[in-house]
Amino acid sequence: MQQGIVENNPVVGTALPGEERQRERILVADEIRVLWLATEGSGDYNAILRLLLLTGQRREEIAGLHWSELNLERTAWLIPVERTKNKRSHEVPLSQQAAQIIRGLPPRHGRALVFGSGQGSFSGWSRAKARLDDRSGLSGWILHDLRRTVVTGMNELGIPPHVVEAVVNHTSGHRAGVAGIYNRATYASEKRSGLQAWADHIDEIVHGRSS
Repeated sequence: MQQGIVENNPVVGTALPGEERQRERILVADEIRVLWLATEGSGDYNAILRLLLLTGQRREEIAGLHWSELNLERTAWLIPVERTKNKRSHEVPLSQQAAQIIRGLPPRHGRALVFGSGQGSFSGWSRAKARLDDRSGLSGWILHDLRRTVVTGMNELGIPPHVVEAVVNHTSGHRAGVAGIYNRATYASEKRSGLQAWADHIDEIVHGRSS
């Protein structure tokens, strides 16, 4: 309509495909313990799920992780701009627990990606999730709930909201609008402290003791 190609909006009055509902599911401590214990052992999906829970990053970002993005000496993971949802490069400090998982993964000869096989990144999400549900006895959750769990849990630990938003590379809230344009701080040390505190909290949940 702005370009003068059509005079009227052709989809006026079109019914929505269904009621849009905002998910609010987070995993409580007992559920985190169950999932963690159910993902012991080798296997891409086990490692991916634990990294989702430790880092709060998106599943596509972890599934498409390249070895070249990792600096294990600095215990850091740099997600390039072309692999982030908001098209901003994003550095994720790796907690001791996350770094240990990655160090334990076997490199695959001639393969640049950490997970998966063949041409692309890890796939087979539905089958792996179904097997985990059967093994753990826990259902009614989706992978994105882990990201929401991390955000909620870090806030409950008293980590400042702007640091939590920086951890998960959000551009809403404290980093939205004019504030986001002028505040270009990366909060690198705060992110590292926050993610380590969250990983230690998971240790306490799973093992019943401080790490």
